[in-house]
Amino acid sequence: MQNYFNNTPISIGAISEERPVSPVARAWSYFFTVRHSVLLYSGQAHHSRRYDIHGVTRVVFYTQPDNSIFYREIAGGFIGWSIGEGSVTEQPKVRVIFSKWVGCSTLERVLGSKRVRVMCTDKGYTFEFV
Repeated sequence: MQNYFNNTPISIGAISEERPVSPVARAWSYFFTVRHSVLLYSGQAHHSRRYDIHGVTRVVFYTQPDNSIFYREIAGGFIGWSIGEGSVTEQPKVRVIFSKWVGCSTLERVLGSKRVRVMCTDKGYTFEFV
């Protein structure tokens, strides 16, 4: 994913479980001060270190977190802090990219059986709900 962004004019930072503390702190600081517009954050890094990341207005999950608590902490917590700080100027959004052949069981932990059944059997490509 990071290689994709390296070929675009978008400024990104990355936080993963494999990076040392100083590059992680720098990436977080640059994102918070809006020097990076995108922050790549791995699920394993969240599992290991539980960073509190402020300034988040949009979250895109490349895959649904296996642990439903992580979904609430990342989507609700990060955006909640941003709203509380008054740094949200647009409608916050959370997106999950999933495959109906792979991701339905993990989605079910967060969304419930009824919604996932519709998402995995419907002909649509995009699903939005509140």
